[in-house]
Amino acid sequence: MAYVYLIGQNGDSDYYKIGSTRASDLNKRIKQLQTGNSNQLYLKHSFQTDTPFKLERMLHFYYNQSHELNEWFGMTKEQINAFIPTCERLQSTIDSLMGNPYFNDKKCRQNENESLLE
Repeated sequence: MAYVYLIGQNGDSDYYKIGSTRASDLNKRIKQLQTGNSNQLYLKHSFQTDTPFKLERMLHFYYNQSHELNEWFGMTKEQINAFIPTCERLQSTIDSLMGNPYFNDKKCRQNENESLLE
């Protein structure tokens, strides 16, 4: 099992990191991220999933208007409070598409991306 997570920073920051990990110990992941951050990090939310990378990508698209830098997003309290229901809704979409060979075929997605660049 794996997780997508929402990590915040202590202080006056409204920036949150949306990420994913296959690690079972989320505190270990926070310690890894803490190394490169001067603000104290904390786990705000986590959501257990079998498809962490697909869900993380969908979350990044969903919160695109709040995107700041890399995997950091400026989020409102409403967005933060809705993180788990949003994960549940997007996970349901992923689950419904898992039987679709195009959704799961990396080669098809790669060809699609290449044609978009032409």
